[in-house]
Amino acid sequence: MYLLKSFNMKIREIKTKEVDIFLDFFKKSVKNQFDEYSKKSKDFLLKREWTKERIKNSIRGKYVIFLLAFDKEKIVGYLIGGHHFGGIATIMWIAVDEGYQGRGIGKRLLNNFISLLKKEGAHKINLTVTNKRNIGFYEKLGFEVQCFSEKDYFGLDSYLMYKDIQKSKW
Repeated sequence: MYLLKSFNMKIREIKTKEVDIFLDFFKKSVKNQFDEYSKKSKDFLLKREWTKERIKNSIRGKYVIFLLAFDKEKIVGYLIGGHHFGGIATIMWIAVDEGYQGRGIGKRLLNNFISLLKKEGAHKINLTVTNKRNIGFYEKLGFEVQCFSEKDYFGLDSYLMYKDIQKSKW
C-alpha cells in the first residue's frame, strides 16, 4: 500500500508580492501539464495574456480571483476564476503540482472558490475542459457536461461544464 506523505496545506487568495513565485509555478504547469495546447498557444498565453503586469492589474482591480494552495511556503496548486456576471462565474485555470495530485487539493481549491462565489451571490459556475481525461474529476465534484465544441479556443475540442451552486437570486 502506498502512503501519501502528509503536508500542511493552506489555501488563500494571492498577495501582490507573490506574483513572481505564482508566475513561475503557473508557467511550469502550463508547459508541463497542458499537453493538448500547442507550443504556439502556450507562448501566446504566457507571453501575452498572463504576464506579470496583467496579473498584478487583475489582483489590484479585483477583476480575477487567484486562489493558491501552499505546502508551507511552496505553491502546490492554483485556481484562477472570474467573479460572477449575472450570477455565473467562470473557472479559467486550475492545476496542482504533479507530485501533490490525488490529495484533494483540486477539490479544496474548487470548494474555496465556490464559497467565495456564494457570498458574492453567484448561482452557477462554468468551466471549459480541453482534456477529456479531466471530465471525470469535475463530474465527481458535481459538474455536468453542457455541450461539446469542436475546434474551440486555440483550435482545441472542448467540453463546457457547469455546476449550480445555489438558487439564483436573479
